[in-house]
Amino acid sequence: RTELSGSHQQVDTLRTELNSSHQQVDSLRTALSDSRRQIDEQSSELSSRQQQVNELRAGLKGSRQQVDKLRMELNANQQQTEELMSERQKSRQQLQQLQRQQQESERKGNEDQRRALNKLRTELQEELGNARNKLAHKDNQLRLAQHAQAELQRQLASLQIASRPQAPPSMSCAEDRVWITNTGRCYHHRSCQYGERYGSRPVPRSEALARGLRACLKCPID
Repeated sequence: RTELSGSHQQVDTLRTELNSSHQQVDSLRTALSDSRRQIDEQSSELSSRQQQVNELRAGLKGSRQQVDKLRMELNANQQQTEELMSERQKSRQQLQQLQRQQQESERKGNEDQRRALNKLRTELQEELGNARNKLAHKDNQLRLAQHAQAELQRQLASLQIASRPQAPPSMSCAEDRVWITNTGRCYHHRSCQYGERYGSRPVPRSEALARGLRACLKCPID
């Protein structure tokens, strides 16, 4: 009976250990399922970011094409401006020549020739006025094209910064955080002398890059 009682106790102990082992196996299965779910979520997020990078690259290519087109238009406008300047110079020379001829005709007292010269002078003045108007219009177009080119270059720089490949998020550490303000054009690290000052607030660095902000020149090198 003593041996049988001891055997029963051993069986109960083995059952308890077996139940504990089952619980540990269930815990391991749950942890494995959670790990697989996290891996799937990270893979999905990585695919989404890769798609965003591809879209940004496509936008960058389109912006470059627009910049090249604007450069061609700017060169054409510059050529037209040079042609108009040349025509304007020729008109001035002709006007000066006519003025000299008019002075000579006045000295000779030829009334008919004076009228013809006056008429020709009026026509040349009208042509000169038209040339000036065209030149002013081309100058305005040139300034608009230069402004558009500068704006596209700024957008191109923003797209180049945004299209830089980003490392996938780590499971062991949180995303880097930087400090920004509502009106600033730079983001700052916490160790920067401008960090956590002047009404700044912490945000993920990816959000700061998405806003088109650049790193502060006085911040430590990333």
